[in-house]
Amino acid sequence: MLVLGVFHFAGSKGDLFSAKPIDLADARTRSDIDKLAAALRDYRPTKIFVETMPDSEWVTQRWPAYRAATIADAPRVNEIEQIGFRVAKDAGLDTVAGVNCKMPDGPESDGFDALLASAKANKQDDAIDALMRYGAASVKKIDAENEHSLLGALAAVNQPKEDRERLALDLQLARIGTPANPIGGRFNGAWYARNVCMYANVTRDAVKGDRILLVIGAGHAPLLRQMLRDDGRVSLVDPISYLKRAAATKP
Repeated sequence: MLVLGVFHFAGSKGDLFSAKPIDLADARTRSDIDKLAAALRDYRPTKIFVETMPDSEWVTQRWPAYRAATIADAPRVNEIEQIGFRVAKDAGLDTVAGVNCKMPDGPESDGFDALLASAKANKQDDAIDALMRYGAASVKKIDAENEHSLLGALAAVNQPKEDRERLALDLQLARIGTPANPIGGRFNGAWYARNVCMYANVTRDAVKGDRILLVIGAGHAPLLRQMLRDDGRVSLVDPISYLKRAAATKP
């Protein structure tokens, strides 16, 4: 399985941190997408999952129209279409599957404001400060790389060092609160539950010989890779090798 972590190409109003949207009118960006699609086609995926709900309009309506070349509107600035759909069509796949989960209480059941309040009340601001530094630095790095290369920006968010830092940060946030009100544990528990659900969606019907490509937000990638490694049945493919292959491709 190849887990490709991505920043959201159109930006994200729902996330605490968001990189600048990509510009599909830019020839360099379009060239990078072309080269990435070609490299991922060489991976020979048999199934592709993207970060949307399994019954969303993306996979029930837009993908069939994209595959049949009957979409009337302009291409969408979104990694689902620009990577997932593009590679699926090139690979001749019939379906693209949504992997996302929304838990009953939401991604973080207590809410980020409540987590902030608890950290302040219990003098645990160091965890929040670490999150803010990490998020700001990540967005700055993505935007700086993307000024020169979309492939470089994607390589930046898929480094093993990034996975380790994100997982350590999750654990630091989990310690916010008190034994009587372990809000950090609940907050992270809801986040972990959502990712466990996505892990289940991508592996539930997997069979021997499948070559799965998962295009997923970079915040989810570290946990999902950890779960997939621990699964015991999955052989993870390094996304950096395919990003390097794409970068080495001549226009």
